[in-house]
Amino acid sequence: MEFLVVGFGGFFGSLARYLVYLCEQSLSTNRFPFGTLLINVAGCFCAGLLLAVVEKSLPVHRHLILLGSMGFIGSFTTFSTFGVETFHLIRSGQVALGLANVGANLVLGFLAIWFGKVLLLNS
Repeated sequence: MEFLVVGFGGFFGSLARYLVYLCEQSLSTNRFPFGTLLINVAGCFCAGLLLAVVEKSLPVHRHLILLGSMGFIGSFTTFSTFGVETFHLIRSGQVALGLANVGANLVLGFLAIWFGKVLLLNS
């Protein structure tokens, strides 16, 4: 049963990721991968919310945690695309943009986790 729950969440996470990708591609002519950054930061924020739910010991069924964390968030966020985009920036001589991409994903990701967690724990 847990396989189906994770797969169901993953299905919708990957669709949401693809929709954000399509929107970013149609709106942006930037060389910086803002779409991937947005996806990863949003996923970190959702992970922070889930951490807060677990810490508050709210009565949440294990399947809902699996659906949200391993399923939806796991397929929505993307480390491999982040890595490939950073590699291409650096390889094309845009080292500063590549390093900015690494820094932005790490710093904004950690801040988003913290904010999501604090937002729910302080409510």
